[in-house]
Amino acid sequence: MTATEGWWDSWDGLYRAELAAFERHGAAVLVKHKSDGFLLLEAIWPAKERGDIRLLVGFSSLHPYCRPEVTAPDLELDRHQNPHSKALCLLIQGNDQWDPNELVADMIDRQLQQLFDAIGHRNAGSWEEAAKAEEPYPDPLSTYFNGQGETNSAVYFGQGRTAPTGKFGPATAVSQERPIAGPKKDGAAFEAIMTQTRPAKGVWLAEPFELPQRTGKWSPLPARWVRMKPTLGRDAAALLAEAEALVAAEANLFQGEASGWTKIGKAPLSITAILIEEEVAYGPNGLGDGWIFLANRWVGKRRHVSFIRGYGISNDMFSRLPVASALRGKKALLIGCGAIGSFAAIELARAGFKEISLFDPDLVEPGNYVRWPLGRAVWGVSKSEVLAAFIQQNYPWTQASSGQTKVGAALSDSQDLGQLKGNPLQQLRSLIGSVDVVIDTSASTECQQALAFHCKDIGTPLVIGYATLGAAGGVVAKFATDHPACFLCVQSQWLDGTLPQPAEDTGGTVLPVGCNAPTFTGGSFDLQEVSLQVVRGVLAVTIPDVFDAGDWDVAVLSHFKDGRRILPTWEVGHARAHPVCCGREVA
Repeated sequence: MTATEGWWDSWDGLYRAELAAFERHGAAVLVKHKSDGFLLLEAIWPAKERGDIRLLVGFSSLHPYCRPEVTAPDLELDRHQNPHSKALCLLIQGNDQWDPNELVADMIDRQLQQLFDAIGHRNAGSWEEAAKAEEPYPDPLSTYFNGQGETNSAVYFGQGRTAPTGKFGPATAVSQERPIAGPKKDGAAFEAIMTQTRPAKGVWLAEPFELPQRTGKWSPLPARWVRMKPTLGRDAAALLAEAEALVAAEANLFQGEASGWTKIGKAPLSITAILIEEEVAYGPNGLGDGWIFLANRWVGKRRHVSFIRGYGISNDMFSRLPVASALRGKKALLIGCGAIGSFAAIELARAGFKEISLFDPDLVEPGNYVRWPLGRAVWGVSKSEVLAAFIQQNYPWTQASSGQTKVGAALSDSQDLGQLKGNPLQQLRSLIGSVDVVIDTSASTECQQALAFHCKDIGTPLVIGYATLGAAGGVVAKFATDHPACFLCVQSQWLDGTLPQPAEDTGGTVLPVGCNAPTFTGGSFDLQEVSLQVVRGVLAVTIPDVFDAGDWDVAVLSHFKDGRRILPTWEVGHARAHPVCCGREVA
């Protein structure tokens, strides 16, 4: 097949079979478009008790691999049809819903009847039968407006929270501009948080919604809300005009409140949240989102109204990761925010850790660019500080703190000693004792040995991870609270050959310009293998009843074998207490 051909040219037999299937189901077919890779058919479909229905059937340019779109332009269904495009919801958007081996007409015959059955059961009040015939989580009406949403702007709201019982009222919101998006003709892109909606009259005691934490320069944003019935309008300005007309009709009953509601819409930038009444009953536990958001901007006397995408926020944010609920109260101390530790820290935040304390004395160098998660904007900034700030900004359920102290640093200047604020050893041990796990990604043998001793002495789990020379492989070792061995024992086992040896490329070092010590070569695409295994090891020692990382204490990664690159391969082993270390009592 060439780029200029359509699928019907390459698979003429399939094309003829598709047309024949419509005829087999008694549908008259007319080819409306057949070029540029797209095929559009108009079919007069016999729909039993509903009579003949005109369908527009659009075939994907990647047919048969990708699903078609079926539109019923003359139907007005209150469910399972996009009210704007008139497309029918014959298949949900999940994977495995479209079978590329099935002819389109056969799919329409099966699914269209199921769609009508579901609507019929609903109209008859047969809710159990309707539930069997349709998906339990339909798209909210707001989804139909997302295609027209303002690029890069968003409003966050508390999903599943009870809406006021009134018809309209003020709302509280905060917003900030989004630096990731460039300026626009009608105003900069923004993100907003709608914290609360209140009725026009009376007191509303519902708890305001807020993210666990937020960073940036947030400012109050004028906001209001109105309750409306389902609307088929798809123009933002027309929808806002309809909402304003509804409030104006209530002016006699709510004179002061209605004028205040109108005044909010006169601000240079405001949002109007429209609550679609029927949509509230959808979703798990009857708590759908039901909100459509409009941005209202005034530039002089010119008004611009646009749809803004809304996103419901709740604890279901972690539903895609079942182990996250077990991590919500966990605290971690991570030493070393380089190529291994930086990615591990972000993954731990993404997984739902409550607190992460990050320590690294170094600054981000331009040469770190090839294997560090953040780029040019943070060159010359403290690694731990900027990484903590990134986590705070992007993962609001995780509290991140930073320190630039070099663990185990010695001082020979009496003036520096005189400026010490407390005993560093006591401070470190106190920190180790306050967390659920210590993570050493410093790649410093000194730090590894010191933490191995103090974590075992205090009884805090320890996970160590580092890459070997030339990024030829790596090592991850995990020690639960009750583990009899430590990392010094592992090193002894490497010497006596009872654990897999980590691979190294002794020639894989480089002395970058401006650096006073050589570093190993290797890119993030190899090093992240170690970071991810570190995270699995952390979960294994912090939530062992929930997450099973496998049967290992020491995992050794290899990228090469016999001088050639291989798929990342892990060998595992078990650490045992060595007689010269943990195998004997210390007097």
